[in-house]
Amino acid sequence: MIDVTLIDYMGSDLSVVNAARVSFGKESTWADHDSELDQYILKDKDRKLIHYLAEHKHLSPLDIALHPST
Repeated sequence: MIDVTLIDYMGSDLSVVNAARVSFGKESTWADHDSELDQYILKDKDRKLIHYLAEHKHLSPLDIALHPST
């Protein structure tokens, strides 16, 4: 068995959504923040967009979260 520890991350689900919408001149924001879980919450339409991108193998916006420019 291999143990894995997350050290850091770059980008977020919101980064993916905004990368997908950049060609339309649109930008989204977080819907809310859950202070109990210390998590930001995506709008429903943004969750649906990420699902659509993955389902249809349109993965270039997902690269933004994996390989952000410096």
